[in-house]
Amino acid sequence: IGIAAGRVTTTLCSRALRDVVAHLGPGLDAAVAAEERAAPGTIVTHRTDIDADQLTSAARHERDPALGRRTVPPLLASRLDEGLQPRDEHRPVTVVFVSLPAIDDRDPAALNAFAEVVSMAGRLLDELGGELVHCVGGDKGLVLFATFGAPVAHADDPARALHFVERLRSGTGVALRAGVSTGLTFVGLISGTRRAFLGLLGDTVNQGARLMHAATPGE
Repeated sequence: IGIAAGRVTTTLCSRALRDVVAHLGPGLDAAVAAEERAAPGTIVTHRTDIDADQLTSAARHERDPALGRRTVPPLLASRLDEGLQPRDEHRPVTVVFVSLPAIDDRDPAALNAFAEVVSMAGRLLDELGGELVHCVGGDKGLVLFATFGAPVAHADDPARALHFVERLRSGTGVALRAGVSTGLTFVGLISGTRRAFLGLLGDTVNQGARLMHAATPGE
């Protein structure tokens, strides 16, 4: 386990069917670096002096009851509304990991450009039948994790995933690095007392992440 204190910026990337909440900043990198130094069964903490005057002030929004629903995959939301619990199961899934160049989270223009890329990714996923699982990053890069085959499956999910990556690369002009992997994956609803989200576990997910890290910019 890695624990750190530091600046983290949260931004909302809007799209037609679902909004994406993205977190980025040096506070996340410090926590990741602490986790990487931790031996199995240990906790490493990273001390960071925080100057409150240098923190980016958070944007203020009116309370919107629909906001929470718009951050949940539509199919998952409809099933929960009907009282149906998504099944925990192993199923063929294609995962996509995309690494974007790092940005300065204190630069409004850079944040807006980043949000536009994520929104474009969301629009492509809506069109191609994929789902954005999460988006997170810091000064080491920004990572999108998408899936084809959960919660909705198609016979050509691997081809859809490749179309998504190619269209995102050509449409943004960003030197992204991507990894795509297909295989049997455990898919289930991970939940606590206040929040539930779609979880994917298995070698397919690990392989997709490793392929992304092995890729060169634009590959």
